[in-house]
Amino acid sequence: MKPSLIPDILELARRARKNNRTFNPLFVGPPGLGKSEIVQAWCKKNNLPFIDIRAALLEAPDVVGFPIVQVVNGRQVTTYATPEEWPNDGEGVVFLDEINRGTTSVMNAFMQILTDRKIKKYDLPPGWIVVSCINPEDAHHDVNTMDTALKDRFEIFEVEYDKESFVDFMKQDKWDPTIVMFVESNTWRYSRPQDIGDVAGAKYISPRTLSKLNNALQSELPQNIELDVFDSILGKNVGKTFLSFKYDEQPVVLKDLLERKSYAFKKIKEFSNPENYKNGHISITIRDIVENDSEKVTDELLIDLLLVLPADQGPMLIREMEYKRKDANLLQRLVKKNDKIAEYFRAILKG
Repeated sequence: MKPSLIPDILELARRARKNNRTFNPLFVGPPGLGKSEIVQAWCKKNNLPFIDIRAALLEAPDVVGFPIVQVVNGRQVTTYATPEEWPNDGEGVVFLDEINRGTTSVMNAFMQILTDRKIKKYDLPPGWIVVSCINPEDAHHDVNTMDTALKDRFEIFEVEYDKESFVDFMKQDKWDPTIVMFVESNTWRYSRPQDIGDVAGAKYISPRTLSKLNNALQSELPQNIELDVFDSILGKNVGKTFLSFKYDEQPVVLKDLLERKSYAFKKIKEFSNPENYKNGHISITIRDIVENDSEKVTDELLIDLLLVLPADQGPMLIREMEYKRKDANLLQRLVKKNDKIAEYFRAILKG
């Protein structure tokens, strides 16, 4: 499941509660994909309280409540003091963070709240939903095993990395554009922890890892320590790749074409060379031109660009530009203006 679908599952759980039904989502996936952050963001968007209960920090009495001996009708009875974390009214999310990092006794203590929505004499208010996010139970994560009975109290969703969702998030959150292009161009590709292996200089990198890189780049990172910072965050292999990408391999964008045309065309020719073809880089150039099209993108500039783009990319650019501009005559106009463009498209149509 894509991380971007988590809010839809939370909405389903909220609707189930309004119908007095129980639906407890459990999102399972590698660390750093943004599972917990998406749940928090959904709560914030809907103005709902978010109670973060971290299983790894608890003992069973922290969940059930500490016992208190009281005298009732002349006899001693044991009651339990309700932990302050549990809500009293309203609606919101009780978030059981990494429930499988808790001890067996802690996991057992959550069983009743998940099924009966109560613990001892405490009742979870009707409007609250219970949600959990965990890492998989494998050799790459220091977690405990959830038995079948506990898992059966959840609706389990496997969450996987999704490039498109991550790129959209970075753009919306205004990340450093170099990181956005680094991911979008496929210069960096996500690998699961189990696929990293023991290669020297390799490191597990997730969206959360790249958020640390974004924090550094947006904090006036001095150039003399860039490589050290990149190596620290990304590992030596990807750290060097990112440094090279930042200074030598960045895709051309519309601003480059308008402000430093010679440089832009030189880079496009390099990326279009069959011996060093970078399809991801060229795709970003086309997308940026289409998305940021303005009056400054003249027919003459488009003609020059078509003559250096790979043959499979030029027609795509024209189709997108015609659609964006609502200009069905764009190609005809370009063909009339330049004989080379006429031959270019004639050859493509024959092929």
